[in-house]
This record gives sequence, structure tokens and C-alpha cells, in this order.
Amino acid sequence: MLFVISIDPSECEQLAAEVPVTGWSAADLSNEDVAVEAMGHAADVLGPSRGLFAVAGGSGRSLGDGPIDAVGLPGWNATLALNLTTSFLSPGKRSD
Repeated sequence: MLFVISIDPSECEQLAAEVPVTGWSAADLSNEDVAVEAMGHAADVLGPSRGLFAVAGGSGRSLGDGPIDAVGLPGWNATLALNLTTSFLSPGKRSD
């Protein structure tokens, strides 16, 4: 069984048209509340999970990322949110 989560709903729809998916959700996984909700939806559809394959992230160039001596803090933070925070939040509910 496969449940797909992407920030872009058209990507979810396209993948669902190409491969069999059990369900999908459009969500920004860099936002903790949204990530928890999306993973909860996946759990509702699939039941308890025994594994997670998280492929989240992308290029931060359009966000201001670049060579370390030229990148500003906003570009740095946006790229970390895109590539690390999404993976960190992918398991869903976090315990503080």
C-alpha cells in the first residue's frame, strides 16, 4: 500500500494516475501542524505503519540558497526547512 504526500496536489494526482496508491494528501511538511495532520490522515487510511519512505526536499536556489560565502540567513533557513525539517516531521506526531 502506498500513500503519497506532496505540497503540490497536481503531483499527487499525477502519481496516482501512474501507479496504484491507496490515498494521497497535499501538505506542506515543513509546517509541523500540517505534517501531523497529513500523517494522521495517512494512518487513518492505511492503519498503523511499519515503515516510512520519506523523499522530501529540493533545491533552495530560488529561496536564496547558494555558495556558503554568499548565502543569507533567510535562504539558509528556507533551504533547511525544505530539506531537513520535512524529513524530521515526516513521522508525524512529535513528543516534546
